[in-house]
Amino acid sequence: MRHVFTTSLLCSMLFASCSGEKSDVYTIRGEIEGLPDSTVVLIIPLAHTSEAPLAETTVIDGKFEFTGTTDEPIASLLTVKDHYGSKRFILENADIDMSGNVSASESGDGRILYNFNDVTVAGSPLTDEYIVKMAPRYRIDSIMTSNQSTYATLIEQLHKAMADRNQTAIDS
Repeated sequence: MRHVFTTSLLCSMLFASCSGEKSDVYTIRGEIEGLPDSTVVLIIPLAHTSEAPLAETTVIDGKFEFTGTTDEPIASLLTVKDHYGSKRFILENADIDMSGNVSASESGDGRILYNFNDVTVAGSPLTDEYIVKMAPRYRIDSIMTSNQSTYATLIEQLHKAMADRNQTAIDS
């Protein structure tokens, strides 16, 4: 359900943006602390299936740059090759700047998990619109996560009662 909502929202934003003056190319300049030199960063389409990268470049002196063209705006992820974590944005023909820092932690399978929460995207009007339109959803997700944490024991007891078909425990 969440994916249908996100996809619908993105499609409506993309169609709404089809008017106005457009650049012919995109340039994405990034300066993100926490990404070591020689790290390969990718732009991949935000999709339900595994998609080939749209672009790939390497971090040098803490910076990276992508240049290219797209026929239409594409909901995308900036990610690190062969690792976890990403930054959502709308790839469009514009001058886009990404800055901030990432933190890294080890995952259980030997890959690194990069946290992109402190990375900002500037210069992409569609990304700005996406952030505004998705803010209520992220707020609701935050409330749900908080409630799940607060009531974790109660939820666990309810699931156990349901598995045991213990109606008395469920009712209590």
